[in-house]
Amino acid sequence: MTKLTEIVIRVVGSWNTKIFTPIWISETLLNFNIKDSLEIVFNKELQPAFIFKGIRIIPNENYVDVLIFKAGQELTTETKEIAAKVVLNLMTTLPFTPKLGVGFNYKVEIDEEVEKKPDPLFPGFELTSFNLRKDEDDFQLNLIISFENNSNVLFNFHVLNLESINSKTVDNHLEYINNLWKTRN
Repeated sequence: MTKLTEIVIRVVGSWNTKIFTPIWISETLLNFNIKDSLEIVFNKELQPAFIFKGIRIIPNENYVDVLIFKAGQELTTETKEIAAKVVLNLMTTLPFTPKLGVGFNYKVEIDEEVEKKPDPLFPGFELTSFNLRKDEDDFQLNLIISFENNSNVLFNFHVLNLESINSKTVDNHLEYINNLWKTRN
């Protein structure tokens, strides 16, 4: 049916990326003092990513990504607990940093054939993706369905109630996705 390929939690805001040092991340976001347990890697643009127990913390000026799962990794209870702690600490530690929201993003690869259809509004164009939205009590769910190359669905849970974020949030979202997938026809 489907295969989970990535989980990224995005905290949108206006971030001073110079704050994100190994010591600050260790002591403030992760609540530990062992600096040598934090690995630092850089992309081609020399943007740092801080890795702790498989979780990548990637600061940008407009958002901070907390990548907690990539295909091939194991998604553990400890990983989900650490990720929730990092997100909650990001939201509460810097009171003067404007924070606009938190999105939990789950990329799922579809192993079913999805028929491409012509776009009804623009003849000659092919529809390669579309978006859907549903409002729930604690979140707004945005689905981005793409059927170019490998067909996939991005489930974006835009969290409305930040107090609802905890170590069970990822499990709750995955259960919601599974139930939604089972009842989609």
